[in-house]
Amino acid sequence: HTDGSVEATKLPELIDPWQPFKDIRAITHQVRPGVTAECRMEGDTFEMEDQRNWSDASYKTYVRPLALPWPYVLPAGQTLRQTISLRIAGEGKAPAAAVASEPVRVELGEAGPTLPDVGVVIYPEDVETALANLSTLTTLGPQQLLFHYDPTRGHGLDALRAFARLANAHAAATTLECVVVCAGDLDAEMSGVADLVRQAGLKLSAIAVSPSVDRQSTPPGSTWPDCPPLEDVYAAARRAFPDIRLGGGMFSYFTELNRKRVPADQLDFITHCTCPIVHAADDLSIMQSLEALPFITRSARAIFGAKPYRIGPSTIAMRQNPYGSATKPNPGGQRVAMADSDPRHTGQFAAAWTIGYAARVAPVGLEMLTLSSFTGPFGVLASSGEPVAEGSHRPIFQPIKGLCELAGLAHVSARTSDETKVLALAGRSASGKTIAWLANLTAEDVQVDISAFGRGQVAMTPYAIVRIG
Repeated sequence: HTDGSVEATKLPELIDPWQPFKDIRAITHQVRPGVTAECRMEGDTFEMEDQRNWSDASYKTYVRPLALPWPYVLPAGQTLRQTISLRIAGEGKAPAAAVASEPVRVELGEAGPTLPDVGVVIYPEDVETALANLSTLTTLGPQQLLFHYDPTRGHGLDALRAFARLANAHAAATTLECVVVCAGDLDAEMSGVADLVRQAGLKLSAIAVSPSVDRQSTPPGSTWPDCPPLEDVYAAARRAFPDIRLGGGMFSYFTELNRKRVPADQLDFITHCTCPIVHAADDLSIMQSLEALPFITRSARAIFGAKPYRIGPSTIAMRQNPYGSATKPNPGGQRVAMADSDPRHTGQFAAAWTIGYAARVAPVGLEMLTLSSFTGPFGVLASSGEPVAEGSHRPIFQPIKGLCELAGLAHVSARTSDETKVLALAGRSASGKTIAWLANLTAEDVQVDISAFGRGQVAMTPYAIVRIG
């Protein structure tokens, strides 16, 4: 620390909502037996943030400390000096890493929890396209339609009537993702929504509610925005919708749920999303974000226990920005953080990421997983200007359809010998049939040993997905 004291500690297993380490001068850790690394940071007081909150596979050490007032003024002409030094110490030479030439092996374990329902999120502006492609929606086969309803964006009776037309045309469970304005009497607001739902003829299986202000992040040291107690918000929603299931949590990311832990005893399920391009948008960082997902789900279970648990919509592109006024337009199709569209969603990369995502969260026993919309920038159908014809299937269609087919099957533990390269997801039916999906997470060809399925080997091209069974 800056006072010269030394603390022996560990990086936390569960995700810390705030900064796990503060007042840092240096960090020393063991790289491997006999080899240590010291990172010394001088010129300011550094602190560390647990980036797994945002599904990054990393921690971030930074200045200026958030405990100090901000924003702050730097006087003109003032010189600031900061120094970062890295010192590696070890006994002799470390052995050279062997080049792995063996195929990645898949191993099957025991059966576990049921694989979740798969949802697709539907926005009011997407309904007409969905109605025009009902046969494709049926082929995709989602068990749930997640209707996004936001009065702060002008959604009202017309939006609910559009949802009702789609719900009547496609047999699936329905959940209303309802943003609560919280500008006045909560009972009046929620009963008003219920009245509109009845007028629209929309049959709902569940409703999830969250205050509008909770979509924005409240960083450490900041003042929380005005918001009615969540107990009151949930109680008003329950009174307005007494006959359907009630969910809550955050329509933003796990970060916000970890920092503002909702009173789950009033809820039938909790929910949150993730987004892999909050801080970095390169290919490697996005695939590495999958490594953080088990820490997120374990942390959520540590907070909320066995409460039914939903995740999504979680997509590569950012649908809503808790850390700024808006998402970034991306008309050039670049790889940029916090963008409202991402070129990889329309390619094979998203197919591999989708299977990888489902594989990483399967052991926790989710109730529902939503990894796409049906149309639009987060959808499974192509838009104009893409390499494939408008309305045809994007590569992500196949894995979403595959996840829909796995829903309700028992999850079978499936590990690979190198999960930085290949992830596996498997389910087993009541008759004992096992179906598995493999995803190559890399831009390289990978040879995979699938003898666990009574087969030999399969060659996977970059970002390929393979169904077995």
